[in-house]
Amino acid sequence: MKQKSFLLLLSLVLIGGMTIASCSKDDDKKGSKNNTGKLAVTGEVIKSGDTWAQVEGFVNNTDKEGNVTTNVKEYGVEYGLNDGNDTPKRKKANGLTESKFTVKLTGLTPNTKYRYRTYVIPNDPEDKETKYGNYKTFTTEEEQPSIVGAWGTGFKESETGYNQTFYFFEDNGYCAKIWAAYDKNKQPKNAFTFDVMKYSIKDNIINMDDFKINFTLTKNTLTLENDDRVFKRVDYKEVMMYINSPYDIFPGVWESERVKRNDGTYEQRYIIIEDKAKAADLYVYYKSNGYYDKSYIYYGEWDFFKLLFTLETKLSTTNFMVSFWATRDWLDLSWYDKYNTLQSLDLEPVDRKQIQNYIDNAIQL
Repeated sequence: MKQKSFLLLLSLVLIGGMTIASCSKDDDKKGSKNNTGKLAVTGEVIKSGDTWAQVEGFVNNTDKEGNVTTNVKEYGVEYGLNDGNDTPKRKKANGLTESKFTVKLTGLTPNTKYRYRTYVIPNDPEDKETKYGNYKTFTTEEEQPSIVGAWGTGFKESETGYNQTFYFFEDNGYCAKIWAAYDKNKQPKNAFTFDVMKYSIKDNIINMDDFKINFTLTKNTLTLENDDRVFKRVDYKEVMMYINSPYDIFPGVWESERVKRNDGTYEQRYIIIEDKAKAADLYVYYKSNGYYDKSYIYYGEWDFFKLLFTLETKLSTTNFMVSFWATRDWLDLSWYDKYNTLQSLDLEPVDRKQIQNYIDNAIQL
């Protein structure tokens, strides 16, 4: 009898245990699509870099049939330094896919450990408390070298002194090659910019307009395929000194050649570049006998943007990039017009006093 009672009791315990286990599993499924039962659940890091990380999170506000169980006002990821020695930041998310969302955290410090968690703010007047998932951590990668900036070969001796080649890679997708010459005391004599191109980078290949070149990059050195020179990172201001200030290029007045028109009259073009980003495009017309007839002036603005400068005058109705070669003796401009045709203009410096009368009497357009 005792043996039968014991067997009966054991059977009841086993059945009861299976029932409890079965009920717990069903409740998890019913309350959460990721088996937690919590409203806010922290997900994993999908991928990361040196200054960013893409992470996922879960907002379990629907049942397994898709019915909303909790109205939500806001959700996203809260993150900060793992040691807690900073004020946590929040990245708000938008859009759920089967309770999951992803956000990209940016502006992070390379090789640094961060902690993060999902946060959810209910849209319930009776429950305004923010809900949080558990903390998880990740570490950003080591700082990745960037090609953006100025790179130079250093001084190379020549028959008349020294020369140096620079590459400029801008974060606006433009790059240019700069050549500078120096006397035997390494003082700048001449410099110009050439090969201004658009560029993009993929798999250690620089795509420059119609050609590609392999490169090797570290934090402070750049090596290009088929070029035995090693370019070292240099200060941007140092390079601009070579290009600009030694030659007093801007501000200034520059004139083109006088061109004979079909009707026998003449036309001459002036580019006037002022301080404080003011610019003007001056057209002067002469009679067939060479005497002054009339002039028109178009006022605009210019902005010397590292390699190029933006000039908005008669050249274009909108801002555009004008590439230039320049010394104190000449200024050559080139640009693409609205028909995508390459245009150019060769100019020489002129004393403003010589054309001030044309400016004063010009018709402003």
